[in-house]
Amino acid sequence: MDLTAPLLLANTEQALTLIHAMTGHVQGDGTGWPHWNESKRAIAWLRGVARHAAREEEWDVLEEAARGMCTWDAASNEFDQQIATRDWLRHLHGQAAQILASVLREHPGSARYYYELTGERAVDIAIRSAINSAASK
Repeated sequence: MDLTAPLLLANTEQALTLIHAMTGHVQGDGTGWPHWNESKRAIAWLRGVARHAAREEEWDVLEEAARGMCTWDAASNEFDQQIATRDWLRHLHGQAAQILASVLREHPGSARYYYELTGERAVDIAIRSAINSAASK
């Protein structure tokens, strides 16, 4: 991701097209669900794109990559990817945290996996609030 992210972020329109395509595969190819390894790779890739987009303040790319990540996360429940996502969410602040909070509210099935973060004061309040809201539904 460190090598490909700058190329991906250089063209927002193409990045968004690729993110939408990746997210669209969450239901499989029509003959079956994606293999767990495919789910793990998709989540990791989308989180990587989101992480780099947050660093570069590419808010549209961050939002769409986070939506894709949460879509896959809710559909597959890959525990090791949730650990990595939880660690990333701990470090988000400001505009990036606001965007992720909005996405987590849209995807309560994913947000619930991060309920542990609601008790961590260092986690941005917007993220904690979004997770708490999802967990209480």
